[in-house]
Amino acid sequence: MLQQPEQTQPRDQREEVLDYLKGASLTELGPVMEVLATKVDQYRRDNSGYVPFEVFPHVLGIAGQYTCIEWIPKVVDSEGALKGFLLKRRGDGEQGWEDQYQIPGVAIVPVPQNDLMQLAEKRLQVELNIPNLDENMVQGQQAIGFEAHAEPERNTTCLTLQMTVELTEAVCDQLQRTAWKFFDLQNLRDSQIVNHHQATLDWVVRRGDRKDFELVDLRSF
Repeated sequence: MLQQPEQTQPRDQREEVLDYLKGASLTELGPVMEVLATKVDQYRRDNSGYVPFEVFPHVLGIAGQYTCIEWIPKVVDSEGALKGFLLKRRGDGEQGWEDQYQIPGVAIVPVPQNDLMQLAEKRLQVELNIPNLDENMVQGQQAIGFEAHAEPERNTTCLTLQMTVELTEAVCDQLQRTAWKFFDLQNLRDSQIVNHHQATLDWVVRRGDRKDFELVDLRSF
């Protein structure tokens, strides 16, 4: 009996494209990069500056850098003395640093939406999510500087405008019933804290009560 030739499944065209991309030199991929850049730009224009969750870290990795704004929640006592920081746990499925604690922030999108400070303040309100939040509970908002840090998980570097905000111990107690956790000054190298945010908090503590605006490089942390 003659043996029937083995039937091979036709290759998916997407697999062939991926194989080509993997094998081609970066120079050869110039036209591909142009198509992707145009496609990403158009999507941003149509979607208030954002890209799909599935491609966000890859867009950052190709660019090699991005900018964002972060709020550093300082917990102070009744005398205004710094007791530590309140950080928020990253949820399951987030790109990198799952279940670790972070300084809340927001990437600055390339398509202008509104004033940057309005964007930052809106994000802070969303992150805190405290009903009837008033100015006596959140005080001392201050821009303290730009810091650059590496994010190897995303193959990129982030330049971050860092803002501090002072929370009362009562607010701290309330938030810890949700996804937030308090870290005192002796535990800022805790492995539960996102690595590059350990460097940020160390810088903030070393600043003390300084009021000047700094530019610091934390990429070697």
